[in-house]
Amino acid sequence: MQFKTNDTMYAFSNDVCNDTKKRNSFIKLAKSVFGLDFEPWYNSGYWTTDYIPHVLLDGEVVVANVSVNIINILHDGQEKRYVQLGTIMTAPEYRNCGLSRWLMEKIIDEWQDKCDCMYLYANDSVIDFYPKFGFEKATGVHRGRFRVQMTFLRCFPTFSCPFFRTGDSSKC
Repeated sequence: MQFKTNDTMYAFSNDVCNDTKKRNSFIKLAKSVFGLDFEPWYNSGYWTTDYIPHVLLDGEVVVANVSVNIINILHDGQEKRYVQLGTIMTAPEYRNCGLSRWLMEKIIDEWQDKCDCMYLYANDSVIDFYPKFGFEKATGVHRGRFRVQMTFLRCFPTFSCPFFRTGDSSKC
């Protein structure tokens, strides 16, 4: 599958874990954008089929990513599937070209019938981006390395989310 914008064609892949070139390019981008090194995590066997990077490549170089992290839980005796979107990143020279937008739309389309709820954490530099995809700000306590400012939540279609709250009590 490919995506074209501004006369540039990008290749899409969600098979990053099993492809050494793609995985190494993904790791390089994560290091440059967030200072995260996924190599020890991969080498220790923690990168499982529940962590699925969705990348756009310019040639053989990963230039944008939105990762799906599948989280299956048991809540009040019912199995629920959450999808945490993470490692959302675009190489600086490729920003403002619609790459993250395309990946977000693709993932939502692919996963909305396969999960009860999607959520993500965001810092204050991108909090206006996620409502464009139906995510709402949710309250919660967040601490960590990247100074998360806000949690965003999107539920499908009538799921009651026990962990986060939005401003609208009729929703999650």
